Amino acid sequence: MTAALYRMGWIYNEFGDHSSAIDPLKRLTHATLAATGARLLVVVIALVAGGMWREIAVHQGIFFWMRAGWGLLGPLALFPMVWGTVKIRSTMAATGILYVAVVAVVIGEVLGGWLSAVAHVPL
Repeated sequence: MTAALYRMGWIYNEFGDHSSAIDPLKRLTHATLAATGARLLVVVIALVAGGMWREIAVHQGIFFWMRAGWGLLGPLALFPMVWGTVKIRSTMAATGILYVAVVAVVIGEVLGGWLSAVAHVPL
């Protein structure tokens, strides 16, 4: 996600014409979706395989569900909006939505780091 935003910032500064900026944004939007899906898969496997579901989801409930909502499901929910703006070639709108997704991921990763320290499971 950060790579997508960095690349878009570089393109805005480098080229006056933003029409050429859509292909890198398309690729990095797909990469962002794949990375978010991979992170979601790692968290699910860690909870199920480690037998930590009850410990984490119930005893650390509010922090886990905030982590799941903000850090994992939030970016996935924003993906259709980003992709919709990419399809209509609105790069500035797509970049703005990606910034919102970055904030959601940062909030989720802070909570995930705290949960990992408490439960010793990669969340």
